[in-house]
Amino acid sequence: MVSVPSASEVGKFYGWQYGGIIRNQGQLNALNEAGRVTHNNIEIEKQKANPSYVPNLYAEGEWTYQQGANIGDCWYYDTNNDGKVDAEDQTVLGSGMPKVNFGISARLEYKGFDLAISTYGALNYHVTDDIYNSLNSSYGPGNKDVKVLSANQWSADGKEYLSDVPRTYYTNNATLGWNDLFSDRKIQNAAYWKIANIELGYNIPDKVFKGVITGARVYVSAQNLYTFTSYKGYNVDYSTANPFTPGYNFCSFPSARSFMAGVLFSF
Repeated sequence: MVSVPSASEVGKFYGWQYGGIIRNQGQLNALNEAGRVTHNNIEIEKQKANPSYVPNLYAEGEWTYQQGANIGDCWYYDTNNDGKVDAEDQTVLGSGMPKVNFGISARLEYKGFDLAISTYGALNYHVTDDIYNSLNSSYGPGNKDVKVLSANQWSADGKEYLSDVPRTYYTNNATLGWNDLFSDRKIQNAAYWKIANIELGYNIPDKVFKGVITGARVYVSAQNLYTFTSYKGYNVDYSTANPFTPGYNFCSFPSARSFMAGVLFSF
């Protein structure tokens, strides 16, 4: 049975804390040994509290930190400190709701020219992107991000896993599917600043048209011009239909960039 926090804000992420990739047998052995020591210490403390308790102790090499995990797999933190990683180690990982939303606008005028800029953004904002996670999945056939091709790289002697991408499988044969567990590895910093609209115009003096035309103006404008962000996805300022999952971007359609130019006349 998984323990879920009894009170937390809507939109928080819940999963495992990613530690890295198991690079070699020595690192795997060290994880197993650290877990064994933690477990045995817990058992000894139980016996201290209750002398009639018979501790369930494991000898060196008999304990497994992550059941089924091997070299090239992701490893996660033992957040409940029981010596092993399982479903009970899930914890709150962060929030899908921005802590700061802001907007910055400006308008400049000089002689007949005017420039208007409208921007907005969000800070302390995290998102999990369904398309990105699917393309970077370690399991199964289907479309993949090109960087997944760099997985499964080993040293010449085959003892050291070199790639920054966890090893891949055609089928998921790990006990908990270690390389695709929902963890902070699948959460992106989605803070952004978007130039939503920019318009440059020029008001033509009425005397040019000798009073026949007044208020003549030419302009060019751009919408959704650029977004400053490290987010790897189509649309960082997506809208979600489910208010209970604000940080989950499920295949949102990318925002279009558009440009306009025009001439306005008044008679």
